[in-house]
Amino acid sequence: MAPGAPSRPISAAVAAAYPHVRGYELRAAFKRRDVRLNGRRALEDALVSAGDVIKIYGVSDGAPGGFTPGIVYEDDNIILVVKPQGMPVEADKHGGASLMGALPASHRPVYACHRLDVQTGGLTLLAKNTPARDCALEAFARATESGVKYKRHEGITKIYHCQTVGTPAPPAGEMAGYLLKDAAKARVAVLDKPVPGARLARTLYRTLSAGDIAVVECEPLTGRTHQIRAQLARAGCPVLGDDKYGDRPANKLHGVRVQRLWSVGVKFMAGGALGYLDGREFRIAAPFDKSE
Repeated sequence: MAPGAPSRPISAAVAAAYPHVRGYELRAAFKRRDVRLNGRRALEDALVSAGDVIKIYGVSDGAPGGFTPGIVYEDDNIILVVKPQGMPVEADKHGGASLMGALPASHRPVYACHRLDVQTGGLTLLAKNTPARDCALEAFARATESGVKYKRHEGITKIYHCQTVGTPAPPAGEMAGYLLKDAAKARVAVLDKPVPGARLARTLYRTLSAGDIAVVECEPLTGRTHQIRAQLARAGCPVLGDDKYGDRPANKLHGVRVQRLWSVGVKFMAGGALGYLDGREFRIAAPFDKSE
């Protein structure tokens, strides 16, 4: 800031100092506590004055410009696109860039059929009309319902790859527990027994690459908030880069600031308006997947 300039919120100062960085990236950086003011972590409401030093980590350093999602599959009813980490599926109340907003005008209107966390990248299913959207939403709900009762695949199911701190033991199997959500802290606890408000969560997993940093494939049989992240942390091998549930010293040691969790597959057994896709599976590779 120039000498003599009045104090102002750090969020405004950061936006002015990093004009090439999109708004959603700045908000994510503050949420991760990756903005430093005079060497200390700063919140968005901190005030800065002339002579203060601001540093920000974990944002893109490229030139400004639009982002076009990679389209993996498209027909008259749906679009499967690749969402980058750090971008929300839909814009929040503050606006800013989003996956749906980044689609070319020729692909709109579209409807989000499920959500990925802002910091989770990968395959995202969007519908191009209301019958397809309603069918997809029902199919995702049916997948969770069948996952509670059975170990079988109905509806639409998703597959994730993640890097973990340590290798699961055994290297393949099922993680099961009851997730109790704490809305105030925006996190869940994994419990061994049901309590009021807790919901059963089941995840199949298999280790693809073992080691101090492993690659693990997870297929949630139920669709619960933070299910994979919380269950892997409970199993002693948290997702690398996850500061909420994970191992912060390990994240710092490996220099990873964003959770290594990626949506890599979508399987269809939806029926109805999307029945023509039943039996099909769409896959992509995660950025950290090792080549065969």
